[in-house]
Amino acid sequence: SEKPLGIDISIDADSKTITFQDTGIGMNAEELKENLGTIARSGSKAYIEKMQSSDETKDAANTIVGQFGVGFYSAFMVGDKITVYTRSAKPDSEGYCWDSDGLGSYTLSKADNVPVGTKITISVKDDAKEFLDKDKLSEIIKKYSNFVGFPISVNGEKVNTVEALWTKSKNSITEEEHKNFYRFISHSWDDPMYNLVYQADGPLSIRSILYAPSKNPEEMGFERTKPGVNLYSRKVLIMPNAEKLLPEWLRFIKGVVDSEDLPLNLSRELLQNGPIIMRLKSIMASRIIKWLQDEANKDPVKYGKFFKEFGVYVKEGVCQDTDNQKSIAKLLRFEVSNKESKELVSLDEYVEAMPEKQEHIYFFCTPNRKVGIDSPYYEPFKKHNINVMFLHHPLDEFVMGRLSEFNGKRLISVDSKEAGEALKKLSDEA
Repeated sequence: SEKPLGIDISIDADSKTITFQDTGIGMNAEELKENLGTIARSGSKAYIEKMQSSDETKDAANTIVGQFGVGFYSAFMVGDKITVYTRSAKPDSEGYCWDSDGLGSYTLSKADNVPVGTKITISVKDDAKEFLDKDKLSEIIKKYSNFVGFPISVNGEKVNTVEALWTKSKNSITEEEHKNFYRFISHSWDDPMYNLVYQADGPLSIRSILYAPSKNPEEMGFERTKPGVNLYSRKVLIMPNAEKLLPEWLRFIKGVVDSEDLPLNLSRELLQNGPIIMRLKSIMASRIIKWLQDEANKDPVKYGKFFKEFGVYVKEGVCQDTDNQKSIAKLLRFEVSNKESKELVSLDEYVEAMPEKQEHIYFFCTPNRKVGIDSPYYEPFKKHNINVMFLHHPLDEFVMGRLSEFNGKRLISVDSKEAGEALKKLSDEA
């Protein structure tokens, strides 16, 4: 077709129809039979039952529906008849009319004066009249198809307005575009502290854009944060706030992950526990940890501000995410006795600064710094010029217990028996 690519949707409440008209490449007779006939021959209800009950045909179902799109397939749930007019963009192609009631048969005939592209008309059932409402239909399109790469209009009004930033190259996205997209995807009005554009073609196809917010809503008195990353396939929303896409501790991250490897008709169970999702989860978690570590290395002061807001999530990660525990531990930051209270250090920095005689990493869980400094447990460590991490958060003692060691160095509390034995050894060697 010479016309710009797009989809026009028109609602006729009087005739109870919704018509979808595109300016795409259309279909010829064979493509109609292949793409639409398989579904219609089975009958919509029978087709659903067959594909849900047979493990052998599960892959076939994913292929058939995934290639053509779940929209047409699900149209039989709201319509008692579907009529399709189409003409292929291939030279000398004829126009065709295809229609079906979804009960197991269809008719296919030649049609005159059909433009290149496809027009689908759904005769809406009485119990699905809500879809004849323009606002309702526009809301659905914005939710699931807001990022497709061409305009969609309802009764002449364009409804998808946001560009799929995750498909653009990292360097072509402006700071203003990042801010606007973050606010759109997170439903908030602050600016992101960090952003990541991550794209990969193997082992899975991934196009993603992720944000770390500036403020932690859980610290501001709001309820527990829901997962903030939406899962897409080919710019079509598969699952909003995808629970299993990232580990629980990364629920503060906002953004989009798009993978063409996801079949469009994955069940909710497979979306949560399927092998592709598990692989995506592993890849994305590792990449996010690396991203945060890179940001920490690039600007330690800024990362310190991030950690004060979101450090509790990092601590959760150490306790819960055993697969990534060692790399998450590098993101931790603590007060130490030989620096000012506002200056936080990493475990790597602590170990690097350890004198040769020191064998362990020492910490002290106290309500505040003054209690730690004034404690008789800290006094002998100060005498031996040994740095001690002061921990004040309720989670910290549990984090130390779960981590137990870092880079081969044991994590030991200054008020423990082991600390006393280590001090005695140091005194004997002095």
